[in-house]
Amino acid sequence: TIGAMGTGLTLTSAQNVIFLDSPWNMALKAQAEDRAHRIGTKGTVNIITLVCKNTIDERIEELVEKKGQIADALMEYLQPQGAMVVVEAEHMCMTMRGIKKPGSKTITTAKRGDFLLKPELVPVIGEGDMLVNEPIMVDGTEYRMTCVSMGNPHAVVFLDEDVKNLEIEKIGPKFENHERFPERVNTEFMYVLDRNTMNLRVWERGSGETWACGTGTCASVVASVLNGLTERNVLVHLLGGDLEILWDEKDNHVYMTGPAATVFDGEIELP
Repeated sequence: TIGAMGTGLTLTSAQNVIFLDSPWNMALKAQAEDRAHRIGTKGTVNIITLVCKNTIDERIEELVEKKGQIADALMEYLQPQGAMVVVEAEHMCMTMRGIKKPGSKTITTAKRGDFLLKPELVPVIGEGDMLVNEPIMVDGTEYRMTCVSMGNPHAVVFLDEDVKNLEIEKIGPKFENHERFPERVNTEFMYVLDRNTMNLRVWERGSGETWACGTGTCASVVASVLNGLTERNVLVHLLGGDLEILWDEKDNHVYMTGPAATVFDGEIELP
């Protein structure tokens, strides 16, 4: 196997990337091809997955295909702006080989539908087809924002200083209730560490600061790419943990990969 994921990159102008294990998330295959191109390959990169019959990997391949079919059916019959099918389970073969800890969850998704950039669809008051690096005055200070809808409105704000010391409780409500956002807005405050890494804090409309936000993190990576600040594959550090986001240039979809954990469980009696 040629190492193509994570920080341990061993590709050298590779034209063939071989997976001995089938990735649950098809974005991982796209990441492998993207990184091969990034270090020198200009031609076609062949992504090869070796799958034996009657194995767990074969079942995973079937699962990946089925979840895509479910997402396609939702888009066809319900005609929503977008649909995502999420499957969460323990990857037993990874656990047995010691790669994953017992009980660790693997998440796989199938997403359909695109993010929206037109101001009237975000919605945000502004001119043009999209608002990228748009000036906005908030509490007497000019900020630069990029507005993205992932089914809910986001204003991504780029900062010159790390977000760790940001007084988000003061500035967050000012953005949320700004007159330019007729339905209020979720605001992401971002500090770019390098072309593939950023720190992010999120102010969610109606809730305040949150430890993490999937749509907000995806919107932030889209915004950072539109501003030329990062590559399309970014590791995002949030208060609640890390998420890896890939904006796939081929299908124009945004993929999110991250850990899953049980928050709580309980019982309720219904009449």
